[in-house]
Amino acid sequence: YFGPILAVHVYPDEKFDDIIDVVDGGSKYALTGAVIADDRAAVQTAAERLRFAAGNFYVNDKP
Repeated sequence: YFGPILAVHVYPDEKFDDIIDVVDGGSKYALTGAVIADDRAAVQTAAERLRFAAGNFYVNDKP
């Protein structure tokens, strides 16, 4: 398949670091990624650690 495909993964809060690692190493074809969260620290961490995980990377950075 070729786009648009939306994958949503719900995980326990305590698995956040593990999920970031899975996402970062998930695919060499990652064209677009996004992080959507209410926790500002989680958004910042994800943005820093996943900045090279996809060609286009969107972050909900509005307060």
